[in-house]
Amino acid sequence: MRSLFKPVWIYTVALFVLALGLSTGSTSHLQPLPARAITVVGPSVLPDLSGNWQGTWSDTRYGVSGAMSLAIAISGSDYTATGTIDISQIDPLLGQISGTASGTIVGNTMTFSFSATDLGTGTGTFTDGAVSGSGTVSAPLSFGDFEFSGTVTAGQMNGTFNFLAPTGGNGVATLSRTVANEDVNWGEFKADYR
Repeated sequence: MRSLFKPVWIYTVALFVLALGLSTGSTSHLQPLPARAITVVGPSVLPDLSGNWQGTWSDTRYGVSGAMSLAIAISGSDYTATGTIDISQIDPLLGQISGTASGTIVGNTMTFSFSATDLGTGTGTFTDGAVSGSGTVSAPLSFGDFEFSGTVTAGQMNGTFNFLAPTGGNGVATLSRTVANEDVNWGEFKADYR
């Protein structure tokens, strides 16, 4: 039964990696920011991905799913992110897995890489709201290679993943930006919007 869900887990990992790649950022002292666009060289605009994101993944081939989260920070043209993905339905012993990602913006394109212990690694490219990339799920799961693609706006990430092995899974992932409640006095609020 475990081998049946092996491809699903790989897709889940791929989805997690996709999410991390789409939202690279650092989480220390992370403050949710109002949605805004970062203007880059040329007419293109990359959405601001900084902040906290929550969502789910679902392998449509094997019928398993779980929660995902990301915390993304930006510093100049660099993004860093940390995230989690729950793969308990695939492997209860592994449960929730953590990972990291980083990326750099040049012009209207961000290139990124990601990794998660007990899951794997990958790379991708984000240009004008579209993301694509590939990776490998390594030991202990050893699911092999996968591909992912998706779209990103300032408040929503949607993606698909596909494992390349004949028995591999495939599915979807969605993340939405969350807004934390914080106490702010009226003067601070007005200063943020001047």
